[in-house]
Order: sequence, then structure tokens, then C-alpha cells
Amino acid sequence: MKFSHSRIELYQRCRLAFDFKYNKGAELVEVYEATNPLVIGKSLHLGLETLDYHDYYKKHYPVLYDTHIEELIKLDIQISKTLELIDKKGIFEYHIDTDDFQGYVDYLVETEAGVELYDFKYSNNVEHYLKSKQLHLYKYYFEKTTGKKVNKLGYIFIPKIMIRKKMNESTFELRRRIVKTLKEPFIEYVEYDESKVEDFKNTINKIKNDKFNDYTCCDNKYCDYCKIVRNGENYMFKLPENKKRERKIDLRPDLWIYADSYVGKSTFVDQFDDLLFLNTDGNTDNTTSPVFRIKDEVSVEGRITTKVTAWEIFLQVIDYLEKNETTYKAVAIDLLEDLYEHCRTYILEKNKWEFEGDGSYGKGYALVKKEFYNAIKRFKNIGLQIIYISKEITRELSLNNGSKRTTFVPNFKENDANMLAGTVDLTVRAFVEPDGKRKLQLTKTNNTFGGGRFNFKKDVISLNIEEFRKALTDAQEGFVTKVEDTFKEIILEEETTEEIELPVVNPFKDEDEAKVEEEQPKRTRRIRKKEGDK
Repeated sequence: MKFSHSRIELYQRCRLAFDFKYNKGAELVEVYEATNPLVIGKSLHLGLETLDYHDYYKKHYPVLYDTHIEELIKLDIQISKTLELIDKKGIFEYHIDTDDFQGYVDYLVETEAGVELYDFKYSNNVEHYLKSKQLHLYKYYFEKTTGKKVNKLGYIFIPKIMIRKKMNESTFELRRRIVKTLKEPFIEYVEYDESKVEDFKNTINKIKNDKFNDYTCCDNKYCDYCKIVRNGENYMFKLPENKKRERKIDLRPDLWIYADSYVGKSTFVDQFDDLLFLNTDGNTDNTTSPVFRIKDEVSVEGRITTKVTAWEIFLQVIDYLEKNETTYKAVAIDLLEDLYEHCRTYILEKNKWEFEGDGSYGKGYALVKKEFYNAIKRFKNIGLQIIYISKEITRELSLNNGSKRTTFVPNFKENDANMLAGTVDLTVRAFVEPDGKRKLQLTKTNNTFGGGRFNFKKDVISLNIEEFRKALTDAQEGFVTKVEDTFKEIILEEETTEEIELPVVNPFKDEDEAKVEEEQPKRTRRIRKKEGDK
């Protein structure tokens, strides 16, 4: 086995990972993350060699999103600045190859005073690399194989920035902020330390004598290989274990609440903790939770007017919540029918129609429904509690005996209302009694649209979050789960949310090997898990 700086560093960091990777040949699953360090690193080196790094970067991803384009923007700027910094005609990727060592010097410059060896680091971890053995090994083995004298060792640091898109920020504004935030590349020189070479050789001898017959995990909680041994984690697809689950009381159900104006439906929803309102009508004076407006955004620059529709803003919110961590536990759409109208307007404008009927054979109606319900599915799959808020409309039904009945329904067509009710756990109506008391109708009646999966013991309660939680608790008491012919009572506890972040980076990839072999990106997943999830 030929040894490199990366292999020795991995052994010193985690023997178990070294054994899996180099002795057993066990590789980890690759990812399609835009910031994959192997793809970014190779792209950076290609760009500095003035080769086409855009094609190399893009071919690693089946689909390019805004995040990928933004990484290319960073690379474009930083490569240009780095080339201005070095401003010398040197040799890129100089290969050092001996019987027991191999490595690639990123940049080599020959001067009258001697040879200068440099390594590019697209990183902010300056202190770590200044303590590294890497350049010291390059100097030792370069001089040993060439007989030439090395008089300078330096790291060329290209600072990395990680900027997330703000909720109220356009793509243009984000990219402009990225450009302004980028820092200048710089060089840090190091003095040659022969003891680092001796330590390298001693570690080689330890590896050769190591039987690797014990599997002690390292202390690094991000070590992928140790996670597999410690937790039995599998990053590939697998079915759940064939085992009954305990039913847990749900105090934060997905909910659709409707009422007449000024009843207090938004004020009731505002009592949920960690709630974000997506507001469409601007009526936010009586609520205290954070609000994000869903409305058309029009900007004027010179003679150019740019419009981002309210529907596109809503899709951007979904994108943000899908890709970013958040402290919110619930998101309320206030009002749902306004959002549907924004979707309808978006489809009509996109196809230059005045009405849905302008599309042939019902195409217009189908496109609106498809666009709206696809977005609602994405919205629900985010994993947060979702709450719809709608206004109420009354309808008169004529009965067979000639009498009439007044019905109360959300402000949607019947088919659409039934479809939307199927995406939540519960649909309720708020109303005001003649004496002025505000109430919440929990169950479906002959003249009230509603219902859900809960067996409420009361049909009507006060419009109050504490009474609502008690009604939910009472409705779910007595639920049992059969496990091996025995019954278990459910655990009464409020829902909690646990964030599980799988490591984005494989820290055990051999940097020197990666420079000769094109690495494929490794898949990363972020899983949001709730206690009691079905």
C-alpha cells in the first residue's frame, strides 16, 4: 500500500474508518448536495488551471437548482481573485510518487531562490491546516526525488461562505449579497518541521503492524463509519420494521378552521406556539405570531418593471421550508381561498387566458387544480403542523318536504372543499352565539361542513386553545394498540419534533486520490421526525 497524507490523517483520526475504507473497501453513499466538497474542490482546481470547470460541476447533478448556480457564482469570483493573487507561471497538480508515498502538490513555482510549494484550501479552518503535515511531507519527498531545494511552503486559502436565503429575499438580492460577502483569498506560509515527517513514518509502521481486530468507535459524532457501527444506521432505502406502533395523543393536528368575518378564527389559531402566518389579506392587527405576506411583489429598476406573483412567493416559501431548518412548528394559511385565487391568476397569466374555459376541453380548470394541489402536497410534506383558515359562506338547501335548511361551509366549491378536508386531520367551524359567546363546532352536523378522525365527546366548545386541547385529549383517551395479542394504552404526551441531520460531508475521502479520480457526489438526507408519526 502506498501512503498519502490523507490516509495517515484518517488513521490517526479513526482506525475503524481507515479499516473500513482501505482494508475492506467499504465506501459511503455519495450525495447530490450543491456544496459537496469533493466536487467543489475539483472544480476549483480545474478553474485555476483555466479548464472548463462549469461542465465538470454540472455533470455531477441530475437537476440544477438555485443553490448549484450560487456555488458556481462563488467559484467564478474566487477563482478569478485567486489567479490574481498567485500571478505566477507555475505547475498545477505536480505528482510526487515514491515506493511508499504519493501526493499531489496543488501549485509549484520554481524561482532563482528555490522551489515554492503551495496547496489550495477552500476553507475557513486556517488553524487546522497550519498544523497539518501535508506541506512538510511534500517538501521532504519532493527534495528526495528531485534533488531540488524547497525554500517556501504555503497554503492559499480561499474563504468559504455559507449564506441562506432570507424569507423575504429575492434570488437576485441573495446573489448580490453573496458577491458582497465574499472575502479575498490569502496566503499563509509555514516553516518546515522535520518532526512531522518522522511522525508520518512512525504512523506508517503502526498501520503495517495493526491487526485491526477491534472495533472501537472514535469520539467524532460526525464520523459516518462509526455511526454505522454504533447505531446500525443505513443511508439506503429500507422498509420500516414489522412492529406495531404506539398511538400517541396528538395535540397539534393539521387543521382547517372556517368562520364568518370577525368571529376570531385567526385569533384562535394565533394561540398555537411557534406559529407562522402566511397572510393574504393584510388583516393582522389582532394576532401576535410572525407574519409573512403572500402578495404580488413589483419592483422597478430604471425602465424595467419586474413582477413576482403571490403564487410564486408562496412556492418560494415552500422551497425555503423544505431546504432550511426552522424553529416554527406550525404554519397557517390565512386565507386559503385567497391562495387558490392567486394560483388561478398565475395559471391564467402564464397561459395568456382570461378564463379557465379559454383552455381547450377543460384544460384550464385542470391546470389550476393540478398546480394548486401539487403545492398543497409539498406544503403538507414539510412536516410542520399545517392550518388552513377560510371564511364561511351560507347556502340554502331545499328539502323534499318543501322546507329549507341553511348550511354553513368554507368558501370553496364542494368538490374542492372535500379534497382539502382530506389533507387535514380535522375541519371545524367557529361561530358567535346570540349572547355573544364565541364557540367552536368540533363535529359535523346536518347543516355544518366539518369532521375529522377524532371521536370528540363534546360537539361544541368555547373558542379557546386550552378547551380545544382538552377536547383533543378526551377524544383520544381509550385508544389502544394491539401488540402480540395484548393491548397497550397510549402515552399521553405533547408532540415533540426531533431534527436529525445526516452529515453532508464525508470527511474520510482521500484528498490526493480525489485529484486523479472523479468522485461522484454522495447523497445526503435531512429527516424531520415527529413522535407519534404515522
